[in-house]
Amino acid sequence: MKGYIKRLKRGGLYVFLLMCMFLLAFRSRHVINGLQEAMRMCYQTVIPSLFPFFVVSGLLVKGGFAHCCARLLSPIMKPLFSVNGAGALPFVIGLISGYPMGAGIIAELRKKGMLTKVEAERLLPFCNNAGPLFVIGAVGGGMLHSVQDGMFLYGIHGLCALVVGFFFRFYKRSISPIEEKGVIDGQQHNTFLQTFSESVSGAVQTMLMVCGYILFFSAVTSVVTPFLNQLLPTYAAFWIRVVLEVTGGAFSISKAGFSHRFLLAAMAFCIGTGGLCVMMQVAGLVTQCKVSLKTYAVGKLLQGVLSAVCVYSLYPFIYSEKVSTFAPFVSHQTTTIMEIMGTCGNLFALLACIGLCISVYRIKK
Repeated sequence: MKGYIKRLKRGGLYVFLLMCMFLLAFRSRHVINGLQEAMRMCYQTVIPSLFPFFVVSGLLVKGGFAHCCARLLSPIMKPLFSVNGAGALPFVIGLISGYPMGAGIIAELRKKGMLTKVEAERLLPFCNNAGPLFVIGAVGGGMLHSVQDGMFLYGIHGLCALVVGFFFRFYKRSISPIEEKGVIDGQQHNTFLQTFSESVSGAVQTMLMVCGYILFFSAVTSVVTPFLNQLLPTYAAFWIRVVLEVTGGAFSISKAGFSHRFLLAAMAFCIGTGGLCVMMQVAGLVTQCKVSLKTYAVGKLLQGVLSAVCVYSLYPFIYSEKVSTFAPFVSHQTTTIMEIMGTCGNLFALLACIGLCISVYRIKK
């Protein structure tokens, strides 16, 4: 019986794939247009915003900076999230650089043995987040034409990520995330040039994988969208697009004609969940590490719901009518927050570089 069910599933998969090939060929004009738009997004936004972070994060992990984090930040990370201090690196860089940077660093740390399987599964739900370039720049400034909206969404996004991380500290609590033997002393003594070369080649491979997922899902979306609009009610087709891909879903929300309050709540849900495309990117990064994606799926859904509820609840306090009376103050406050965020980012980059230099000097010594 089990063999028959297995063959039936395999046959259904083959039929589905053949139908996809037929649709891709039948609607080739729409597919080409969708792929051209996706390629434009890849070389104009995705590659410039992610590739440098992939290289620098590879240098940090391979250069030994994660070991410094493990020793220094364990007193903070263990009580809050029940992971060792190395988990601070994917959270901070993932929140600064965006999808799927956090998952990539978790995979690297897992391969080096600095994270146990349970720790990696606890980190995945809240360390793989959207970055400020996407939320504040693309969504806020580009789609919503308001940097303040983007900053509000990004602040809620980061706050809800921390809440989700605290919630998952209870995941498999009976299993103690003890560091594996030989982890801290298992560093490879490579030169800086070798480390840099490995980081660049790894970043190129990861970048190709990310762009490949974006292109594929853009092709599927361009084919499926017309059928969804005809077969399903408008709201159902709309939410399916939101679930499939975060960028296209956010653009659909911005053009849906919702009230400003509900629009921001829907946008927060879309950014918080990340969409199926981001989940497939995460799967491609962590599959070799034998890390389950169940916690990631549940965590991102929880983050999306929490983000939407927080945005909808806090909206009257952030966008009250009284704010217009103090518009100069709000503008000054917004500028100040932006300066603080920039200063924090620069400070983190400076500390990261200092830690990398110390690690490289220690390796050479």
